[in-house]
Amino acid sequence: AEKAITEALQRNRAIIDVMPDSMVRISRDGTILDFKLDTQYETELWHKKGFLNASIYDVMEESVARTGMMYIQRTLETNTMQVFEYQSVGITTGLPRDHEVRMVVCGQDEVMTITRDITEQKVAEKALRESEERYRELFENANDVIYTHDLDGRFTSLNKAGERLSGYTREEAVQMDVLSVIAPEYVQRAAEMIASKLDSEDPTQYELEIIIKDNRRVLLEVSTRIIYKDGLPNSIQGIARDITERRKAEEDRKRLEAQIQHAQKLEGLGVLAGGIAHDFNNLLVGMMGYAGLALTKLTPESVAYGYVERIEATAQRAAELTNQLLAYSGKSTFIIRPLNLSTLAVEMGRLLSASISKKAILKYNCSPDLPLIHGDAAQLHQVIMNLITNASDAIGDEPGVISISTRTIKADRTYLSKTFLNDNLGDGLYVCLEVSDTGCGMDATTLQRIFDPFFTTKFAGRGLGLAAVLGIVRGHKGAIKVYSEPSNGTTFKILFPATAFDADGADGESGDAARAKNVLAGWQGSGTLLVADDETTARQVAKDALETYGFKVIGAVNGKEAVEMFQQHQDEIVAVLLDLMMPVMSGEEA
Repeated sequence: AEKAITEALQRNRAIIDVMPDSMVRISRDGTILDFKLDTQYETELWHKKGFLNASIYDVMEESVARTGMMYIQRTLETNTMQVFEYQSVGITTGLPRDHEVRMVVCGQDEVMTITRDITEQKVAEKALRESEERYRELFENANDVIYTHDLDGRFTSLNKAGERLSGYTREEAVQMDVLSVIAPEYVQRAAEMIASKLDSEDPTQYELEIIIKDNRRVLLEVSTRIIYKDGLPNSIQGIARDITERRKAEEDRKRLEAQIQHAQKLEGLGVLAGGIAHDFNNLLVGMMGYAGLALTKLTPESVAYGYVERIEATAQRAAELTNQLLAYSGKSTFIIRPLNLSTLAVEMGRLLSASISKKAILKYNCSPDLPLIHGDAAQLHQVIMNLITNASDAIGDEPGVISISTRTIKADRTYLSKTFLNDNLGDGLYVCLEVSDTGCGMDATTLQRIFDPFFTTKFAGRGLGLAAVLGIVRGHKGAIKVYSEPSNGTTFKILFPATAFDADGADGESGDAARAKNVLAGWQGSGTLLVADDETTARQVAKDALETYGFKVIGAVNGKEAVEMFQQHQDEIVAVLLDLMMPVMSGEEA
């Protein structure tokens, strides 16, 4: 029995010796009965060595000893373990160290204290708290949405940005499933991404739409990572960013780039078309001029009279084609004056009513009190004619309706930025001409090309009608909007800036060609005219025509020569006829 007791005591002592904590047995009155000091840390608990049978007041700081006595009494009275912490200053380092004391009853009026140095633990806990505070601050104040959800998809946290974006409080969110807020068409994608994330630690980033509390949709860019606990996947953290505005900006940029590319293409073709039309027009001046002169020399009974008339008519049609090319290139010469768009639209509609599809019904809804616009009546007639003709072709042999309406629109930059090839038009009041049909409509591919020169869907079309419309509208500082769907018809909206002109005198075409022709019949002029044109044919036909009416004509090949000749003959010259585009010096400079 003695041997067994001795072995048990040895085992207990061995256990006590290997423990890194300080162990002290103390009586009720504070006398130290036995002790084992901390073997791992500096013994800073004691002020003296050799303190067996000493009072704790003799070997410890007074405040610590006083606290110890209080817990000794409490331990003996309650017969339960007591735990408390205290801080002391190291004897050798002079630095504070933290200790944890556990106290239990170990005999009659005796307690056992186990004291552990927890300084490093306290430092680690403080660092952890600071880290958690930094994370919480980042979590709460981040501009992006930060959330977590468990592996079943239920939200476990949501930051303030998430509350603001979604409209849900975090208390509401933790009652919800992550898939319940995702738009239906993205649910499968999100589920696949969650499953993929659990199979791989690679970063996962994707886009999806969520439906927020007020039923609006928001496009998010989502990045997720796995949170592990005890080495196993425990939950998923996500960071989501609202990219609705960014996506809209990207779409606007792409649309702008497409418009710029289209504009550059049209500009290049416009230069080519304008050059061809200008040269061709000069040739036509000679053809039409000489044909007209020939008719003045022939009698209607002459065999050649009809042939010359046909030559003149053919040349006139060719001139109309060149005018379309010039309109497209933006190099037409506009005769600008105040116009009433409603008057122009009704006039042109009635004029074309006999030539459009017999199955088409023309309907008018033109405002009588429109503000005036600043424009060229002949050019705008061509715009209206091309739009009505296209609408008629779209209706074809099926019954349909062509609606022509005019009204005013207050357009801001947002609206104008979505028009075709808007040239930074300003906000304000615009007069709108709308031509719509119930015809076959166009698909997106066709819609993108309708203003391309020489693009046509007609069997015998030239593809210049809408290209000319574009050039004329741009020349009038206007804009175009087109709406069309296959089998649902097409609507063209043409916008022109409204002006402050009075309505007096605003109408359609001015002058009367027939009346002018009657006035010229038998009329003779007198005096010297100066004709300046770099084209020999144009200059010669003008000379011949004017001499027919009794004038003396002198010519110049450019603006500089015209100025010099005018200085020489200014006393006899009664009028000057100038070509606008000439080398050396233009007509305007001259």
